[in-house]
Amino acid sequence: EQIIEEDNTVQTEVEIIQEEVVVDEEVNAGDLLAAFSRKYPNREYSEWRINILENSQNEHVHGTIGAPEGGGANFWAAKVNGEWVIVTEAQDHVPCSTFDPYGFPEDMIANICY
Repeated sequence: EQIIEEDNTVQTEVEIIQEEVVVDEEVNAGDLLAAFSRKYPNREYSEWRINILENSQNEHVHGTIGAPEGGGANFWAAKVNGEWVIVTEAQDHVPCSTFDPYGFPEDMIANICY
């Protein structure tokens, strides 16, 4: 909105609108390694590598886990009661029913489940 002052100068009123932007929080790889340790308590995961490929609002992740000696797999994890749970790890397709209880976004599981 422009306001013309008595001396013919123009004063412009500027309204600043701040957009709310939702940014995914960074997922802590240590928390995911702890989830693997809970699922497989007889394995040592401290030297394994986690790579996050997809993060949906820090509630669902798709990533890879790699062993120090090589090899690894894709995994999908979900937060349940504030704690990461490894839903599945695979190198091949998984039944869609595996993901149903966790509410994964369709685009995160579309290429893996049947």
